[in-house]
Amino acid sequence: MSLRGSLLLILIASLLGLFAWLWFVSAPAPAPLIPEPPISEEPISGGPGEQPSEPEYYSPTDEDTRGEPDLSFDPLLARGGQRAPLAPIPDGLVQVSGIVVDSFDKQPLPEFRIDFEVLGQDEALPVMRVTTDAQGKFKLPTSIPAARVLATFIDTDERKRHPAPWTLEPHMLTRPLELSIASGPTFRIMALPESVAGQGDLEVRLRVGSTRTRENHVSEWLPLREGNPPWVRFGPVPISCDKPERVEVRTRDGLWEATQVPPCARGIAPSPIGITLESRAKVEGRVLDSAGEPVEGMELVLTGLMASGLSFSRETKSDSDGRYRFGHLPGCQATIQTRSLRFEPWERSLPIVVGNSYPLDITVGMRRIAGPIRVRVESESGTYEPHFTLKLTPDRPDDGTLRPGSERSGVGQWKNVDGRKVAFVEFPDLPVDVYRLSIEKQDWFQWDPPMQKLQPPVEETRIRILDSIPHADLAVRAIDRSSGQIIVRGTLTLEFAGGKQAARQYGDNITEPLLRALPIERRLFWRLDVPGYAPAIGDERAFNIEEQWKGRSTRVAEIELTQGFGEVYRFQSEQSRRRKPAAGVIVWHDGRQVGVSNEKGECHVSVPFTPRLVQYSTEALGYPEPVPLVGTRKDRFYEVTVPVKAKSKPKAGR
Repeated sequence: MSLRGSLLLILIASLLGLFAWLWFVSAPAPAPLIPEPPISEEPISGGPGEQPSEPEYYSPTDEDTRGEPDLSFDPLLARGGQRAPLAPIPDGLVQVSGIVVDSFDKQPLPEFRIDFEVLGQDEALPVMRVTTDAQGKFKLPTSIPAARVLATFIDTDERKRHPAPWTLEPHMLTRPLELSIASGPTFRIMALPESVAGQGDLEVRLRVGSTRTRENHVSEWLPLREGNPPWVRFGPVPISCDKPERVEVRTRDGLWEATQVPPCARGIAPSPIGITLESRAKVEGRVLDSAGEPVEGMELVLTGLMASGLSFSRETKSDSDGRYRFGHLPGCQATIQTRSLRFEPWERSLPIVVGNSYPLDITVGMRRIAGPIRVRVESESGTYEPHFTLKLTPDRPDDGTLRPGSERSGVGQWKNVDGRKVAFVEFPDLPVDVYRLSIEKQDWFQWDPPMQKLQPPVEETRIRILDSIPHADLAVRAIDRSSGQIIVRGTLTLEFAGGKQAARQYGDNITEPLLRALPIERRLFWRLDVPGYAPAIGDERAFNIEEQWKGRSTRVAEIELTQGFGEVYRFQSEQSRRRKPAAGVIVWHDGRQVGVSNEKGECHVSVPFTPRLVQYSTEALGYPEPVPLVGTRKDRFYEVTVPVKAKSKPKAGR
């Protein structure tokens, strides 16, 4: 390129740079960045014809009630939580609809019956009953006033234990409700043979155990509901019961039954349960007196001896028409006996073959009546009136033989007599015999005498309650260590020194006195459990604050709890079936050492978070490396048994 061309290019580039600089200095400064307003989370209503495929359900337990918060209704508020603003209270009439779901897995509950009752109206409105459809949905047949509504959960008439009713506030009725109900498992049952199962008279019962405690749960007998296949839904199962043991199926006529291990303890079983019924036998009839009149309440005992050598026993009582039945019996040699205070003993033996029904009427004669036994109970103070039951049983003779007869019981009814509280119990029309009078009570005082042997007639025998010793009610005041807030819900476990009294548990509202009239010198040990906190333990010395509660002397223990996870382990070494406390056992949480057991084998652990892996190690017992910690919760402690490993002997040298 020539020199002239190069100079021209340089001139053009310089002019372009000059124009760019002039434009930059003359342009206005950029406006400051202003953040855009957040997008509203409120749903935007669509145009005409836009309908959501599924309504947005609203759970009443997810919002506060109006007015003063009800801590028993709202657990989040009890923990100091915050609630969203409430929906406005509607005017006029509302249409109530919604869905019922299992609180465990949120699965819909079909064929679930609910009663709705409108409260606070000048004119009482009839209770409206609805049943959920196959998708668990419901809708009241008519609109109701916008008022408080009581929802009672029936499910089926066969269920005897129902969830607690809910009170629904007016603002809760503006949207479809999601009623989350604690329910047990749902099973579909395919029973054979079809000739028996197809008659529609099957009923089912569930047994559930626990992998952590000794607790177990047995449901009531429920009928199979119509379906393809038939199905059953059980009531709620306790949280600690997580081990399905067996589901029992039987016919109402007493001639067929079977058992099977169920797949789950909660939720809806994914597939039907196949079960084959086995043939059984039954014995049934009436109990009559010598005049041919039915005897109600006669106790009958059947003892069976099977060909295998195993024995079993069943008990039942006659109804108001004198009828009784022993159903679902295996093949055996059976002996049937009656037990009664008023009637002579009766006994009969007969062979039982499965597939058969054995009609057997029983006629019993009445024993000679001697008269009544009347009991008077009062305390030294004259103000103490505890609940108690007196038991009257035939006394065992000196030769050790059993007297025929059954037990009678009477509950004390307290009355005012000359300014003192006195209870009277009467056992009328007793036959000639010697009887043992004992006491069933739940208090802590000595009753004098604790047992008596009596022969009727006895016009009056007395029992005195020795309540003059110093005593007080017990209460706990649980406090969040970080916030200082009072904790309302929890479980207090009490153990009493001496071993004669079983441990007791007190739950729900722990802010009120839990134990009445405990003698002050009585030694005890306690453990307090609150979800989300490490447990606390102690003894009677913690109850060192004296207060008055509704005019009663009360001793209060103020207990500070730390948020997080905790446990109180008790290690025992086991060798040749002998157990003793294991000291020096190290507890590991997720590979980190968190505690060591003391000379009593106890280790109290408190950490901020729930561990995923819990282990222990003890070189003295043969476990130098951490191994999984497996045990059982028993009263105050999580019991862990450590089998002692035999130390290997060194090989002898050649």
